[in-house]
Amino acid sequence: MQPRLYKDLDFPCPIGSIIEAYIREKRSLGCKANAEAKRLREFSKTDYAQNLHDELTEDAVCKWIEKRPFDKPAGMRQRYAIIRGLGMYMRRQGYPAFVPTQGNVRKMPRHGYDPHIFSYDEILRFMEAAKAYGISKYCTSKEARFVIPLIFEMLYCTGMRVGEVASLEVGDVDFDAAIVTVKNAKFGKKRYIPIHDSLCARLKRYVDSRKPLHYLFPSRGGGCYSDRAVYHPFREILFMAGIPHKGKGHGPRVHDFRHTFAVHSLIKWMKSGHSMANALPRISTYLGHSSIAETEWYLRLTMKILPSLRKEINDQFCTIYPKEFQNDK
Repeated sequence: MQPRLYKDLDFPCPIGSIIEAYIREKRSLGCKANAEAKRLREFSKTDYAQNLHDELTEDAVCKWIEKRPFDKPAGMRQRYAIIRGLGMYMRRQGYPAFVPTQGNVRKMPRHGYDPHIFSYDEILRFMEAAKAYGISKYCTSKEARFVIPLIFEMLYCTGMRVGEVASLEVGDVDFDAAIVTVKNAKFGKKRYIPIHDSLCARLKRYVDSRKPLHYLFPSRGGGCYSDRAVYHPFREILFMAGIPHKGKGHGPRVHDFRHTFAVHSLIKWMKSGHSMANALPRISTYLGHSSIAETEWYLRLTMKILPSLRKEINDQFCTIYPKEFQNDK
């Protein structure tokens, strides 16, 4: 299954052609702009967008970004950032446009939930259950018994996003150098991920044995796995491993393997005596974050998991994040 690119969406409002030009500009710069296309299509179908004529009014922007029932912080932040991007584009093109301030975007929380950080024991239980899953009543696909365990090993051992792992091609793994190339990551970036020799050897045995032709982890139909196709066995494996799920919206989530990788890496670095000031930018680059501020969030999670490390983290970072860490109780 190929990731869908929303190229042909129409924007049924008087400034629809301007929105189309904005999406084209972002894609010409290497961005997928799927979120922008979907969100701005929603915006263009609202009643207040129908009254716009070669302008973006403050009234329309405020109505678009106001809190809605069941809104989550990430959704509010996304709407805010996307309409701000459109407003800035319109100003550059000479149209009158109201642009929300960047400071207000930054004040909005990035996450409305506490991710589940798997313990080392939970990781071991999950991976053992993943191997058993391939020969259980839950598994109906002949190839899934080989693919599913490896996908989850990749998620935990590399911190990659599930879409990045699912869309890997055979040629993206350099078995000699033990490096995985992520060609079309978030924000259209490309990055190189060194992997452990044992994981590299496991992947090599899998490729030599199964001989996938295009995608590293092909689905039954020959395409790549979708997020949903990974989520269903994830829930079943959680049950097999005795790890409780707290219900929709509360996790654990598949994406929590990425959070767990980051926190476990920070803990390992700190316990080995390395400077966290050096560790943070390295992990940020490895994860493909756009800025180190995104990675800073994992310091909070680390302190929550191991309060004993709080003083050491504060000592190293109090001059960089004085309010966040000195007052974070």
